[in-house]
Amino acid sequence: KIVFFKNYLLANMGSWVSRNRFWWHTCIYDDYMTREIHYTWMIGTFVVLPYYWWGLHITREGEVNISHGNYYQEYQPRRLRMTHNLIFENFVMMSEQWQKYNDEYQSKGKKMLEE
Repeated sequence: KIVFFKNYLLANMGSWVSRNRFWWHTCIYDDYMTREIHYTWMIGTFVVLPYYWWGLHITREGEVNISHGNYYQEYQPRRLRMTHNLIFENFVMMSEQWQKYNDEYQSKGKKMLEE
């Protein structure tokens, strides 16, 4: 009997249940339900949208700010050392040039200024 019923269902599946699905769609998607679905989607969208914008934009700005802070903490000592080295190198070059001018002034005197 079970095999016969199983074969009957497989052979005639849906013949009396869903021959015409209009009643099913009418039951579920009638005018009132579609109206409630639209209202639910509108309310849900307006409720969720600010959270989505917050997660999309505000959180991203915070991540960028934090990553800049991490970059500053990691690379700022190196940049300061490099800047200090460049400034000190420039100072040494200017000191050497000033020493050359001073030696030339000591050897030539006021004639150096006349040239």
